Amino acid sequence: MALAGLATTDGTQRYRARFPALAAATLGRTGLSVSQAGFGGYRIEGDDPDQRDAIVRSLRQGINLIDTSANYGDGGAETQIGAVIAELVGDGTLTREEIVVVSKGGYIQGQNYLLAQQREDEGRPFPEVVKLEDGLWHCLHPQFLADQLTRSLARLDLENLDVYLLHNPEYFLKRKGPLPTSVDRAEYERRLREAFRYLETQVASGRIGSYGLSSNSFPSPATSADFTSLERCLALAAEVQPDHHLLVVQLPANLYEQGFLVERSQSGNRTFLDVAREQDLGVLINRPLNAFFRNQLIRLADVPPGKAVDAADIEARIDEVTEAERQLLASDWYDATHRPKLSQWLVIGDLLRTNLPSISGREQWHDVVNHHVLPRVERALHLLSHQSHPALGAWQTRYDAAIRHVLQGLEQQFRHAAQARTQALRGAIAPHIPETYTHLSLSQQAVTLLRSLDGVDCVLVGMRAEPYVDDVLGGLSVPVIPNADQAWRGLALPA
Repeated sequence: MALAGLATTDGTQRYRARFPALAAATLGRTGLSVSQAGFGGYRIEGDDPDQRDAIVRSLRQGINLIDTSANYGDGGAETQIGAVIAELVGDGTLTREEIVVVSKGGYIQGQNYLLAQQREDEGRPFPEVVKLEDGLWHCLHPQFLADQLTRSLARLDLENLDVYLLHNPEYFLKRKGPLPTSVDRAEYERRLREAFRYLETQVASGRIGSYGLSSNSFPSPATSADFTSLERCLALAAEVQPDHHLLVVQLPANLYEQGFLVERSQSGNRTFLDVAREQDLGVLINRPLNAFFRNQLIRLADVPPGKAVDAADIEARIDEVTEAERQLLASDWYDATHRPKLSQWLVIGDLLRTNLPSISGREQWHDVVNHHVLPRVERALHLLSHQSHPALGAWQTRYDAAIRHVLQGLEQQFRHAAQARTQALRGAIAPHIPETYTHLSLSQQAVTLLRSLDGVDCVLVGMRAEPYVDDVLGGLSVPVIPNADQAWRGLALPA
């Protein structure tokens, strides 16, 4: 049976009282008391025990806001989060009234993509779908939102959801075609207004406590093609209902991406944060530790020490891999019918040699390894495991060693570069924060600077393992930085 109820002012204050040493804030006009860092569920899957343990630890140790979405883990994040909540409420660790659960709808991916295609085939498509590319559609129509809210509640095993957000509604403006015109803008606003109208009915019925938007384009310049204006969203909600329940907004922000604080994109030369403060909105910050800056991803966290590796050594290691691949492909050690596949997969040496100059940092390197290198190696070795030529065993031993050798060397190199950047970042931040904060980890400094700004209520941090939870809890144990606006204005970060 689904768990009934919503977070309440009394319930969340009761929870916060159990953790007086951890920083808390009131989530705008909702009146809910929340930890100033929340559990970000972006990379949570449905069956990872380490992730489950992280959710449990966060809720047991003082974090009482969890953010998820229908498309996180293709629904698996909601399932995992719901199971943990049911368990902890069931054993008396907490009550439903003490925790704030946020979810989102709008994306059509994964299971939703198959569902939308099936409905089209049956002649009953979701209306007003925005088709961006194969595997990625988007929709704000009330019919789709109704379907998605029902599915999210089922996965979460909840009867009620505290906050429901439209997820990146600006995808309407990102669709293929020319830049948005005034007609496009008018249609975008019409779709938002109708979505708000539907969400007001869900507040009235008690299925959700409040609603809002999570938009990557909130902090963009007003001239951006996909810009979403906070004040226009509020005006549209007021057209639907003067005492509307658009009470919570979410957007990306970090030390490098400061649009929410500096872009004068709202009327009267105001910023996003100015309007949010004036309207007493609950403000959730996402992506606080992953900054996109000058076409590169910068991780705002300390890294393990690495060491510089000579360029000639790296080249020699890549040559080892390349030679092993060429030897295998030129041999008769496998069924010749498999050559086309092996020729696609055994290209790691050439792949590394071609792409290394354009890899900007350790995070992008990990993406290349996890999504391009290792899958190709695994496919090739799996296929070869069904071959019986006696030379293959010795070849695979050499190839495994060559792959490990090059990956280890490159990991050391990227760690070394990341550590140098981390030290430069810490050096740039140090003059602008009190000396008592310099002992914090870089991630703790980054989150603390965000939550110290007036108007920022909760910073969502990805906590996929218990050490990440502990890092966040450590950062929440220090007070906000005095005169944080001044600290932000003084920051001059390394590129």
